[in-house]
Amino acid sequence: MKKRTLALFSAAVMAAAAMTGCSNNTTKTPSTEGTTEAQTTPETTEAATETAAKENKPQLVILGGDGAGLTAAIQAVADGMSPSKILILSGADELAADVKEKEEFINASDTAEQFEAEIEDSYELYLADTMKAGKNTNNAEMAEFLVEGAEEAKNWLEGLGIELKGVEKKDGSSVARSYTLANGGSLAEEVSDALVKKVEELKIPVKTGVTVNEIITNEDGAVTGVKAVVDGEEKTINSIALVATDKELLPIISKLDIQLSKASDEKVTGVIVNTCAEAIDAKGETVPGLYAAGELISAGVHGDAALAGNDLTATIVFGETAGVESAIYVSDNQEQ
Repeated sequence: MKKRTLALFSAAVMAAAAMTGCSNNTTKTPSTEGTTEAQTTPETTEAATETAAKENKPQLVILGGDGAGLTAAIQAVADGMSPSKILILSGADELAADVKEKEEFINASDTAEQFEAEIEDSYELYLADTMKAGKNTNNAEMAEFLVEGAEEAKNWLEGLGIELKGVEKKDGSSVARSYTLANGGSLAEEVSDALVKKVEELKIPVKTGVTVNEIITNEDGAVTGVKAVVDGEEKTINSIALVATDKELLPIISKLDIQLSKASDEKVTGVIVNTCAEAIDAKGETVPGLYAAGELISAGVHGDAALAGNDLTATIVFGETAGVESAIYVSDNQEQ
C-alpha cells in the first residue's frame, strides 16, 4: 500500500478549506436528520411562499429552480439562514429538472477510495483532463476551483443521503475518479429528487413560472432585488443578495457591468465568477450581493465541452459555494 505524502494531505485540506467560504466560515453538509422544531412547524411550501410574499422581505433570492439553485438554497439554510428569508424564483415549473439530464456519475480526485485502490491521481492531473476536454477555453481559475472542490461536492451529496460507489474510469479521465449510485440506479434522478425533497422538507418558499425582467442595483452597484412577473403580476422583490443560476437570465444579467465568457465569435455564453461564486465587474472587483452558479456559468467552467462527469460535479461545487457566500453576505449586511 503506498503512503500518502504530506503534500497530498495538505492539498486535500486546502481543497476542503476552499469550499468553506471566503470568510472562513465552516461549510455545513446538509443533514439527513429532521430539521429544527421551528422548521418543522406544519406549514406547506406554498403557505411559506405566501407568508414571505406578504412580508415582501426575503433576504436572499435564488433566480433559478435548477439543481444549482436548489443546492444554494439548501446550503444557505445549513449556514444559518432562516428558510422563510429565502425565496426561489423558477422560470420552469419542475424543480431540478436539469439534473435529470446530466451524466450518471460525478468526479473527484485524490480521494480515500482512490488511495485504497492504489490509484495515482492528483488535482493537477484532474485539472489537465478538465482543461483538455474544454480545449483549454475554460476559465482557468473556475476550472481549478471545480477540481479542488469536487471531493467536498461528493461529500455534500452523501450528506443528502445519497450512497455512492467508486471509483471507475470514464471517458476523458486519465485515471479512475468517477462515482456512481451505489444501488446501480440513476444518480441523476436520485440527486434531482433529493434536492427537491430537501427544499420541501426545509419549507423554503418557491415560486414557479416566474419571468425575471430586471436585476435592481443601487448607486454603489450592489444588488437590491429584482423585478419579476410572479403569478401574472409584475412585482419588485427586494433582497440583500441574489444567486443567479438559470441560463435564461443571460440577456438580463448581461446588462450589468460584469465579466462575461464569450465564444470565438464574441457571442456571450455565460458569467465569470471568482472562487466565492461572486460575479465580478470589468475592473475585476466583486459585484456586491450578486452570485452565480449552474448553467449560467458553465461555459466559463467547462470551456468548449465538459469532461464527462464534471457537469454534475460543477452544479454542486458552485451551487454550494454560492449558498455559503450569499448567506455570509446576508448576515453581514442585514439591518440590525
